[in-house]
Amino acid sequence: MADVTELVRYWNAMSREDTFIAKAGERATVKLQAASLRKKRAEQAEGLRFTVIALEGGRIVGHTSLCRARIHHRSMHRGEFGIGVEKGYRGEGIGTAMMRELEKKAKQWGLRLFVIGLFAENRTARKMYEKFGFKECGRIPGGLSRKGKYSDEVMMFKRLGRGRSA
Repeated sequence: MADVTELVRYWNAMSREDTFIAKAGERATVKLQAASLRKKRAEQAEGLRFTVIALEGGRIVGHTSLCRARIHHRSMHRGEFGIGVEKGYRGEGIGTAMMRELEKKAKQWGLRLFVIGLFAENRTARKMYEKFGFKECGRIPGGLSRKGKYSDEVMMFKRLGRGRSA
């Protein structure tokens, strides 16, 4: 239960900050996080999700998850991910370290494409993804909303090689 309580603290801190994460503005509860954790653990057991949690003395300060794109078997070669680092811990290389772990796992899984969508205004994230070799491949005008306004969703990708189809 302690891990769920810490997840609630982390998600609520990230949500209150109202950054560029998907759950910004939502309030986490122990009940919701416990259910989410059970689902994510099941996905991990099936080889559909890989999660990295960054800890500082037992406190969650960052997270990322890589998921196989599961629309249908024709997209199983593609991995999608999200990443977040708590305020006060950014700029210390935590996001970079988590990206390295994601990329290693994506290659182990034999994924061929790494994909992310991000807010057009999120220049910090974009700079990190470009450092890892991601390229913009399109935009969805007004594809995301934040603070009552619509923002373009920038789609970025990276080829991971000729690995086997998943």
